[in-house]
Amino acid sequence: MHIHFYMGLAYDRIPDPNGSQGQGSQARCRAVIRKTEEYFYDENVHGRFWVLTAGRTKECPDGNYTESLAWQMYSYIIHFLGEDHPLLDEMFTLMSARVWGTMGEVSEAIRLIKKQLDSYKKMSAPYNRVESVTVFFSTNWAHAPRVWLCWYYLAPKAWKIRYIFCHHPFGGWKEYVKEAGKCIHYWRQLKKMNKQKPG
Repeated sequence: MHIHFYMGLAYDRIPDPNGSQGQGSQARCRAVIRKTEEYFYDENVHGRFWVLTAGRTKECPDGNYTESLAWQMYSYIIHFLGEDHPLLDEMFTLMSARVWGTMGEVSEAIRLIKKQLDSYKKMSAPYNRVESVTVFFSTNWAHAPRVWLCWYYLAPKAWKIRYIFCHHPFGGWKEYVKEAGKCIHYWRQLKKMNKQKPG
């Protein structure tokens, strides 16, 4: 079987699906939807999952006093498509809103995907044979290097990782300089983690 996972990384909050706040996360959701629709009629894809993992706040990702970004993004996807869209009958959603930040979101996504793949192993043939896993994730150009580092160092090498680039407001040159610093920090941290892996 060929399984697809479509992940939207959070950027900002979407308090109201009809509102103008949360343009970054909204753009990433729309990019995920477009890619999902691209493969909707592909008979070679046997399983399709949306993956959303962003928590509630940076200070308390798994708190219960406010809506998680993952839930807000899911609500926006449903709102954008419309509740009667045929895509909703074919898609499954993996959601675990208890982490914050790019590395946390990617790590949690990998955990959820592995758990889902393990469930296939318990099924009878031919559903217990997963031939390929493709993960699509949406992000903007500025964040792409940092997100790529996370998938490169944390995901199993057999998985196919594909980018869905989208454009949304980001900020001036100072934000790009800050992002470059974050990218270097991530690279050092992930490289150190990779060396500490057993075997």
